[in-house]
Order: sequence, then structure tokens, then C-alpha cells
Amino acid sequence: MLVIGYCKLTSKKGLPMAKVQCVRDYTPEEVARLDGVGGSCVEDIWIYQPLLDKLTPACISKEMLITAAWQNGRMAITDINFK
Repeated sequence: MLVIGYCKLTSKKGLPMAKVQCVRDYTPEEVARLDGVGGSCVEDIWIYQPLLDKLTPACISKEMLITAAWQNGRMAITDINFK
């Protein structure tokens, strides 16, 4: 996913977090399910500690690679890298 912007903020619980806006292609499943699809999809990705320090102005316009794993019964982002 191509990073086009991010915003660091504080959650309602007072925890630091960030919203990262990314551009990606629609998946084949989305194309089959949706009535009409064109262009690209913009998606918000929520990032929490301890990964926040990886978000810098240098990550804009780079591909974000996400590593995720099951934690406490749900999928959670465990690492992010940029190339």
C-alpha cells in the first residue's frame, strides 16, 4: 500500500495512535462483489505503540508493508516497514 499521509493523535483512552492513509488497488473479491469499481481505494490504517516511531515524513510516497498476527483473539498489526 502506498502511504499518502498520516496523522498522529491521542485516543479517547489517552493513548498515542496514528491514522495512516494508503492507496491500494481493489482486490478481486471487491471487484466481484461491488456494483462498479474504478481507480484505486484509499484506506485508513490505525497504528498504535510501539510502532508509532516508524511513522516519519520520510514514509510518505513509500510502500508500507504490514506484518500482522492473531493477538487476544483478533488480528493486530505487529510490524510495519517501508520500501
